[in-house]
Amino acid sequence: MKIIKKLNLSSISIDRLPLTKRTLDLANHIVKGGTVPPIHVMRQVDLYRILDGRHRFLAHKLAGKQQILVKYSEVI
Repeated sequence: MKIIKKLNLSSISIDRLPLTKRTLDLANHIVKGGTVPPIHVMRQVDLYRILDGRHRFLAHKLAGKQQILVKYSEVI
């Protein structure tokens, strides 16, 4: 089952921060009230690891947001 919810940025682990023009454009879009699709994460013991959406994650940080919409599968 896919779960979509908002998470605090601090609960997400990221292995690299891709600061590019694309990231800056996304941050500007978010600041202006625009939305982006949820990032894909994998739930770990105490954090979530990003599988897809590093640019969107960093754009949220640059835009001063505290939370981001994520999508992940709950393991049964």
